[in-house]
Amino acid sequence: MRIRGFAIIAALSLCTAAHADPPARRGLGLTSLEHVGVVGLVGAPWTLAYQDRSGATSGAITGALAEVGFGRPVFGWVLGVGATRAVLPAAADPAQPMWTFGVHLGVRSAPVALVRQGGLELRPLVGAGVFEQVRLGCDRCGDDPADPGRIAEPSHGFGVQLRGGAELWLGHARRVGVAVEVVYERMKMKAIDASMDPRAGVLSELTVPTVLVQLTAMVRGAGAAAQ
Repeated sequence: MRIRGFAIIAALSLCTAAHADPPARRGLGLTSLEHVGVVGLVGAPWTLAYQDRSGATSGAITGALAEVGFGRPVFGWVLGVGATRAVLPAAADPAQPMWTFGVHLGVRSAPVALVRQGGLELRPLVGAGVFEQVRLGCDRCGDDPADPGRIAEPSHGFGVQLRGGAELWLGHARRVGVAVEVVYERMKMKAIDASMDPRAGVLSELTVPTVLVQLTAMVRGAGAAAQ
């Protein structure tokens, strides 16, 4: 009888374990897909300063990026690639489009749901990161043997950024959403004298737009939507 009682208890224990809720995932899950998104942005003008103290200011910046986020809504990291366009007149040349290609790497956090009811979920969003931008098709970058008097313009640079805004997720599963962010950036591209003459120094300097506004359309990963 005692053996039969132990057998019944063991069977009940196994049955209970089989129907219990799965254990909650632990850790940050930094390799789990959190979201994918398409970003549109507008920003303040670029500013170009030459060694001879002349300069130019571009028109407004517009651009688009593709963004992939990993981790959890409370903390994760993002990788983005994209391009921007502006019209940047040189000191002695007519205005022409200035295209840049950029790679962004950073961290983001949407730590708490301020609103979560029905088909809506609203979260504050903050982030920080680093980026590199390269000018594309720049015929004014570098030295021009045919025009030795022309001042070269910079072609690439590295910068840092801070981001803040909010994201809104829609639908019963909250898998589709939009985010609005204000981005503060710091970066200067510099063209250095190829002769390396310390007296020559910086030939020209291109300052990145300080403030951008981003609108992102996003789709959550299945694991992130289930949290």
